[in-house]
Amino acid sequence: MSALARTLAAFAGGLAIHLAAAAAPLPALGADPQSVTVSGISSGGAMAVQAHVAWSGTFRGAAVFAGAAYDCAQGNVALAIGRCQEATTAAEIPVADLVATTRAYEAQGLVDPTANLAGAEVYLFSGTLDQTVRQPGMDAARDYYLNFVPAANLVYDNQVPAGHGWISPLGQVMCPLQSSPFVNNCNIDPQQVFLSMFYGPLSPRQVGALSGTLQAVDQAEFLDDRNPAAHSMDANGWLYVPAACQRGSPCRLHVAFHGCDQSYSKVGDQFMRQANLNEWADTNRIIVLYPQTVATPPTNGLGCWDWWGYDSPDYATRKGPQLLAVKRMVDRLTSPRGLTR
Repeated sequence: MSALARTLAAFAGGLAIHLAAAAAPLPALGADPQSVTVSGISSGGAMAVQAHVAWSGTFRGAAVFAGAAYDCAQGNVALAIGRCQEATTAAEIPVADLVATTRAYEAQGLVDPTANLAGAEVYLFSGTLDQTVRQPGMDAARDYYLNFVPAANLVYDNQVPAGHGWISPLGQVMCPLQSSPFVNNCNIDPQQVFLSMFYGPLSPRQVGALSGTLQAVDQAEFLDDRNPAAHSMDANGWLYVPAACQRGSPCRLHVAFHGCDQSYSKVGDQFMRQANLNEWADTNRIIVLYPQTVATPPTNGLGCWDWWGYDSPDYATRKGPQLLAVKRMVDRLTSPRGLTR
């Protein structure tokens, strides 16, 4: 088979997988509303920070891989790429201004009270070989968080020679590299670290077949205009539900944001299957929600989450369409079982 034929076959196969995914309504599963946490990589890392700050009364902890300080881009894509990703020193990112913006948003009721963050657990990861989001950007994220979160509650792993990616023992990309699907294997298990921070001692992760199901769920109903493509969101998100949670056992909830070029429409289910979240979730009664974007050229050709304002000037606040949609999805999953509206 020629290289072109292989490429076309792979594209057709991925398209078939995408089209075959029939979305069900997002179920109400009665997840513990005091247990909701969030993680993300790259634009999803920035989105995880935005979710954590804007809805700090909901999200009790955050894990951020190669993300950015809250509202680092300040509505400007040039700043997003220039200083937030490519800064050579943390001093290039005005953390004090970002903190002041946060407090101003708080005063206007655009984000939850920042006092909520005092009890939060925060895990940050930055690879020493990451040339997409260089370490000064994550240094600034650390410095930002330390204005609100006790130092004892923050772990910053910045010593691993990793490229740009989500770090997982199930990753198929070698640790120093940067290539699709951007899940790098560095022979460490950050998921055990941050999930233990969030939830305390864990049962051993599942190493055999998973008990639960990874299923497509409708995202459109959680947007006011019911038009996900207008907001660079896929019609479908994905949900992992361990069997115990499906049966009605008390469960926790974790939300995981993929990065640019890492959505289901780009790489199928590779991020969700390799993230090492389902394996820990399966044995520890954690439901995992994977919201999804789609590429919408020319403003968002890589299918990034909105962390610079391509969708809305309110992108970093509780009014942001993407953030609000995810919050509504969380509210559904934490509603009493069987409730659909």
